[in-house]
Amino acid sequence: MEFFIPLAAGGVRLASVLALASLGENLSQRAGVLGIGLEGYMNFGTIIGFATAFYTGNPWLGLLAAIAAGAILSLIHGYLSITLGVEQMVSGIGIIFLAMGLMCFTFSKVFMPLPIFPTVNCLNPVDVPLLSQIPGIGPIFFQHSPVTYIIYFLVPLFWFILYRTKFGLKIRAAGEFASGSDTMGVNVYRVRYICVLLSGVMG
Repeated sequence: MEFFIPLAAGGVRLASVLALASLGENLSQRAGVLGIGLEGYMNFGTIIGFATAFYTGNPWLGLLAAIAAGAILSLIHGYLSITLGVEQMVSGIGIIFLAMGLMCFTFSKVFMPLPIFPTVNCLNPVDVPLLSQIPGIGPIFFQHSPVTYIIYFLVPLFWFILYRTKFGLKIRAAGEFASGSDTMGVNVYRVRYICVLLSGVMG
């Protein structure tokens, strides 16, 4: 158990990151825009967030910077694929290569000159009262940073939005029957931009 519990807790922590990005991609794809550039959002957000946290000493500012970086790339992807009508696969792959280039450039200019490899402070874990004390389950699920806990609420929230709200209906309509949605008064461009932006923020 001494080996399994830390391993499982690490798995939950890492899975929450991928789940967060996957939820954003699901929104984008439901709206009719393939989130091929998701890897690019994550890579660029990582290096920008790391650099910000390193130079400010504040991991929360690093998180905000990472969100902003992902949002910027997602808007570029949205402009290319939604406004200009560029093939979504081509635009997404282009975003990935752009992000890789920016990531390598930023690392070489910001961190390579340093004498030692930089480290940053992580977000402090928060123990959920009572639940964190449950043997076995507590350390695995309820002793994490706030970002991990967010995913516990986002999964049911996104399901509710997609299938139980008017906006969720617009999202699905924009992806499944865009021309019909436009005829019914749904601003397909706006819905798609919102979903693509959210995919970048969550990536």
